[in-house]
Amino acid sequence: MSRVGEVGKESPQAETGNQGCSTEGFRRSFEVIQSGLLGNITEVHVWHPGHAWPNGVDRPATSDPIPEGLDWEFWLGKAPARPYNNEIYHPGKWRGWYDFGGGSMADFCCHGFQLAYRALELDAPTRIEATGDDLGHESFPTRCTATFEFPAKGKRGPVKLVFYSGDKHVPPEQVSQGPVGSTGCLIVGSEGTLSAGLWNTDCNIRLKGASGFQGANQPEIAKIPKTQPRIDTEVLKWDPKRAAKGERPRWSQVNNSHMFEWALACAGDAKSYSPFEIGARITEVGMLGVLALRMQKPIVWDAEKRQAVGMPEADAIIDPKPSTDKYLPR
Repeated sequence: MSRVGEVGKESPQAETGNQGCSTEGFRRSFEVIQSGLLGNITEVHVWHPGHAWPNGVDRPATSDPIPEGLDWEFWLGKAPARPYNNEIYHPGKWRGWYDFGGGSMADFCCHGFQLAYRALELDAPTRIEATGDDLGHESFPTRCTATFEFPAKGKRGPVKLVFYSGDKHVPPEQVSQGPVGSTGCLIVGSEGTLSAGLWNTDCNIRLKGASGFQGANQPEIAKIPKTQPRIDTEVLKWDPKRAAKGERPRWSQVNNSHMFEWALACAGDAKSYSPFEIGARITEVGMLGVLALRMQKPIVWDAEKRQAVGMPEADAIIDPKPSTDKYLPR
């Protein structure tokens, strides 16, 4: 678990990879949430399926020759020394191991959590509880649920964010009120629910009493003022009519819009909409969920001291020290 204490003074062009926030759907959803149309927002639900990365297992006891050109000791970084194994960590399977990644929660929190984090001004959670299958291993569990509790702030009451990971592990039907896809994000208020998609690029809303979700072109939403900056959708060849309905652009367009906005920031024509000071904080929330999974018990989090209250055994994960062991291949 990385420590992200001092984010530092940001330059206008510093940007993290929260691609979804560069879309029209994200910014319209942000405006809808902040307008109060959804009423008192109390719950957020984010879900993502399992991956082909290692899940619910420990590293093997065997070893393989280190490939020519790979500095294995350098690659390990702060992680404890271990033998190299083929197809365990590379090319992308490191993402499932706690020492290098953090499974689907650490990998996707920066996308799925960001709309709620930013629009509701969540800051740090005060309590995190996580349960799952195949816990207690060196890799992310095969199935899990993590619940984050955020305190009230300003006019907003407390908010509960629940993350689900694993095959067909989605919010209960009393929340979704119908079938949902394999990934998604629901922001639940007293007067309506917003479906934002995993990258938070969608803006589909079901107002209280409605039978289903509708896009951003419905009258109640169309009259909400636009307060967030926009980038040049003509350059990106977006279809404004589809965007008005809250439809999600193709992934290539999501990526292109993110990079295009960054290029504008580099040219001095705009500011990055996804600076480190935001992206790092969102990732930190997800990593607290990973910490709760690894500790296998609820965590009361002291953000000021950056400590799990009454849990000194968590310190080694929160702020890991470089390993003094050296792995020497045989």
